[in-house]
Amino acid sequence: MKAINKLDFWKTLVHPHSLLAFEEIVEQHPVLIKVSASRKSKYGDFRAFPGDRKDTISVNGNLNESSFMLTLIHELAHKLTWDEFKRSVDPHGKEWKNNMQKLLEVFLELEVFPGNLSAAIKRHIHDWKAVSIRMKEVYEVLMVLEGKELVSLDELAFNAIFQTEDGKRFVKGEVLRKYVICTSLENKRQYKVHKHLLVEVIN
Repeated sequence: MKAINKLDFWKTLVHPHSLLAFEEIVEQHPVLIKVSASRKSKYGDFRAFPGDRKDTISVNGNLNESSFMLTLIHELAHKLTWDEFKRSVDPHGKEWKNNMQKLLEVFLELEVFPGNLSAAIKRHIHDWKAVSIRMKEVYEVLMVLEGKELVSLDELAFNAIFQTEDGKRFVKGEVLRKYVICTSLENKRQYKVHKHLLVEVIN
């Protein structure tokens, strides 16, 4: 069996029917794609380099297929925006959103996402958010695909421990009208968290 080049490993983590489209985008906008170890603070990132060094995208390798593809599309949208505007626009401004929409439309047409995720993407495609947690439908489907049980923060008991999308853990405290005062287990500081936020319960 032929060994897989580590620079091509990302190709094994996307839907087979999406591969040609990804390769065409990378050919038009040269970028190195790396598979990273799990990072709690982010799923992926894009880094531009001066001179002859190739721009780089990294995506966490522990993501399921759909999450991996959405993260890769997110970072490719950064690459397209960088190639056109460099630092003259906001990282997640209208230019990035326009590129994100164009790329999502390509992959939706290929039908490489599960039906319920495709439907959620279509409902948010014209105003895509930088983080999926701000798109409740998309986030909820992705977390189910990850095998994680999500509940709304207001459903948790007082003093329950929960985890947010970025891996940060909190203890639920006083409930206000729209928010809940939660204490970070990392720095012991208190934060106001919207009571309808979907979180992962930590036993």
